Amino acid sequence: MRKRVIGMLALAALGYAVFGARGEQPAVAQTNRHAAQVSPASGSKVSAALEAAIARVPQARDAVVRGDVLPGGRSAVVAADSEGPSSDWRSSLYRVDDSGKIALLAIGLYHASRPLASTDGAIYVERGASGAWPSREEAANGRLRTDPLHIDAIDPLTGAARTLYTWTGYTLHLAGELAGELIVYRVAFEGADLVAIDRLSGKSRLVTTVLPFAGDFSIDEQRAALVMSNRDEHDSHVWVIDRIDLATGARVRLTSARDETPTLAGRETSTSLSGPR
Repeated sequence: MRKRVIGMLALAALGYAVFGARGEQPAVAQTNRHAAQVSPASGSKVSAALEAAIARVPQARDAVVRGDVLPGGRSAVVAADSEGPSSDWRSSLYRVDDSGKIALLAIGLYHASRPLASTDGAIYVERGASGAWPSREEAANGRLRTDPLHIDAIDPLTGAARTLYTWTGYTLHLAGELAGELIVYRVAFEGADLVAIDRLSGKSRLVTTVLPFAGDFSIDEQRAALVMSNRDEHDSHVWVIDRIDLATGARVRLTSARDETPTLAGRETSTSLSGPR
């Protein structure tokens, strides 16, 4: 199995989003519409990016950029908001080769969602459509807009799409993959959970329920577990990092920290991981 992408570094002050893989040649997507190669050495990555720009990735001025590296490390996939009317579904998916070639693979991705370049060769993305807004009474009870969502497998060469999984809720966040399953964080009005979806059949199984404030997901392959941050179950001012066994749902608390930052108007608010709807 190829080595997984080790992270994304946002250099907000300079407008960069950097992503790469250990042992592979990283790529850079820059919010002024550049993509560039960066040496994995510990030198100045920003300077290297400016000197080695290889492609221009179309994106809106205020775009959020997410990416992953395809198996082999010679190409990357970049999801970025496109120019046009504001919409939750205006993110586009591009493949950027180290030769500088860029190809549009898909449109209609959820805003700020991250593509997952799988070990099976496909790129998995979150797509959907805007659902009905809640009534005034429903909104007063905390309900947000509920959307028909789906996870699609995109061919990295042709852009051909295959819908793997459908659901109705707030978000279907691709948290990672392990063996033949995608690990997905689902959020809806009723609550949040983690499910494992078989990449071949699309069948899902519940791993465990969680609070709807989770983030910072990473796969611990050695322990067959998911590590993530979330809010404490009993104290809303405590944030935790848990390791969840993906076979049993068993949870181990790794650490916690208190945050006394007041919530808006004294009330707690919940939004989907990718952003408010």
